[in-house]
Amino acid sequence: MLAMVATYKLGESMADAMFKPFLVDHGFTAAQIGLWSGTWGMGASLLGSLAGGLLATRLPIVGALAITGALRAVPLVAEWWLTLGQPLAEQVVAITLAEHFFGGALTTAMFAFMMSRVDPRIGATHFTALAALEVLGKAPAGIASGWVAVRWGYPAVFAAAVTLSAVWLLFFPVLRRSLRR
Repeated sequence: MLAMVATYKLGESMADAMFKPFLVDHGFTAAQIGLWSGTWGMGASLLGSLAGGLLATRLPIVGALAITGALRAVPLVAEWWLTLGQPLAEQVVAITLAEHFFGGALTTAMFAFMMSRVDPRIGATHFTALAALEVLGKAPAGIASGWVAVRWGYPAVFAAAVTLSAVWLLFFPVLRRSLRR
């Protein structure tokens, strides 16, 4: 469980760290990127969080986590695909909104999962420790993304982000078995 909490956003944080520089390098303005990612993206993230919360209340929490994790990988694949050519504004907007929506859904499902696993006797402390692990877990990929981009280019960064997200999904069979005990 700790490994899942620490790694569930590795791919997303790697992609997020380089997506805006990628867009700048392809001629998009700061105003466009701010509007798409900041304003519209935040709205999509909020809607995704609501969707993730609804999913987490209607499905077993591990199922909601698996679904949102798999769906979150889709826009990361699309971001990688953008790096293979000259992205169009419409493509960037659609992919940005999808990435924020599914990222918000996954975050909410993960936080609901974390809450379901805390020891009620020390709930606040236990959840705070898990939340700190979640934040710390995102850092390595964001830091590594610039290094990868300089050495191998944007396609390698986004391919690595997709791979990290796909590898994270391999935790689910182990998690399901451990929760049955």
